Amino acid sequence: MKNLLILFLAVASLPVFAQVNASSGSASAPFKLTAQNPEFNSYSTSDGNYFVVRWTELFENIYNLVATDKAGAVISSKEITLPMSMSNNTFGINELLVIGQKPYAFVENRNKSTMKNTLTARPVDNKGTVAPQGAAIASFPIVKMSNSGDWYVSLTPDKKHVAVLWKPAYQKGTADIFTYILLDENLKEISKRQFSFSGYTKEITPASFYSSDKGDAFITMEEFDKLYKYPIVYAAPATGNPLIMPAMISDPTLKSLSYITKINSQGELVIAGYTQQKKNLVIGDTQATGTWIFNSSTPAQIKTAKFDKPITNLTALDIVYNKNMFFLVGEQMLPEKQKNEYTSGPKALETNFIYQHNDILVSGFNQDGSKKFEMPISRKWQSKLNFDSDLKIATGVINNKLTLIYNDSYSKYINEHNMANVRLPVAVQITSDGLMEAPVHFGKELDTKVSSYVLYPQFFTQGNNNISILSVNPQSVKEVVFQ
Repeated sequence: MKNLLILFLAVASLPVFAQVNASSGSASAPFKLTAQNPEFNSYSTSDGNYFVVRWTELFENIYNLVATDKAGAVISSKEITLPMSMSNNTFGINELLVIGQKPYAFVENRNKSTMKNTLTARPVDNKGTVAPQGAAIASFPIVKMSNSGDWYVSLTPDKKHVAVLWKPAYQKGTADIFTYILLDENLKEISKRQFSFSGYTKEITPASFYSSDKGDAFITMEEFDKLYKYPIVYAAPATGNPLIMPAMISDPTLKSLSYITKINSQGELVIAGYTQQKKNLVIGDTQATGTWIFNSSTPAQIKTAKFDKPITNLTALDIVYNKNMFFLVGEQMLPEKQKNEYTSGPKALETNFIYQHNDILVSGFNQDGSKKFEMPISRKWQSKLNFDSDLKIATGVINNKLTLIYNDSYSKYINEHNMANVRLPVAVQITSDGLMEAPVHFGKELDTKVSSYVLYPQFFTQGNNNISILSVNPQSVKEVVFQ
């Protein structure tokens, strides 16, 4: 790849932000992204920022790491790989995390000669190279290679502790036994314990694993009540007995539609999302009628609130905490299935979508889950086939205000109709009282008209009063910082 000149744009006296910096550096490889929506984590450190993008190919997790320095220059953009494994001694990356200031690849090894499943944490340098050795975290015996148990690794909200959870292969008719370890940022063990859910003999296969800073463990799964799905939380507090908490809305006329999960600063697991009317349920009906809030500290007190009128195709995107309140950010988003023109061959099995991204909705809540306000934000965009990372929304807190950064239509803000299909980066801020400030656009600052780079708000990290976002063209990637 050709090297890029470092570009630094600084704009003073913006109505909302102090400045916007766009900087780029030579990257070791183009930013790789599949058509399907990838999972994403980001980390802001005192040395720079890291963006971890994960997707699945042929049942294998693929990781791409983008590293930037403190000035915003991209150091590397690289797929993180391990040497090829043998069938009787396999190695795979279970998770890629940034702990304190350093990236680590958590590598699991299934070894037939020792009949053990072992987890190690290998350092990854800012060039994307995985060390050949690492810190041994734990291991457990396996009965056979094809059914050798599972590891789950999670970073706590303070990003200074790592929680590791594992369970051996499930044995029918018995309760799963989990082992939990809490590590500090130097990967030193703080605590270790085992737990199970006595009397519950169905297999527990975590969809997600969370941990609080103090060592409370939360496993989430989904169950179905006829056509409705709802989350179940398997909680193992640092002190006290494990318990199972179905997050079911008590109102018999309401069911959960879409939701998001996040741990707050008190170590409580919060699930926030939207409701739909049970009596109106039909196949394909996606009308949201209100909001619902679950808190692990008061699991029986799920709080609901109604919308003035139903909102179609509403999807929960993020929970953003700000002091003694939090925001639920959602969007009217609809994947429209496209007719497949192929009737035979591999492409006949493909499912293609066009994504319709419409209005954004911000709901503000007190810490106890009581709703304070609802704030709609107008937007209407259609994605390219199977790709909509440039139409996602970056969320964070800048100057004690919820900040949303996203691409909108250029001609909506600047009177140039021939630019209607050009993406224009826009920022909106909302106070804790529900007051929305006028949108600010950055067409000039980011050279939108002629630049080949497109802002990907899906890939962002929250720093100290700034939000850093990746901007990508077909050859390279750079970082844009909103302050």
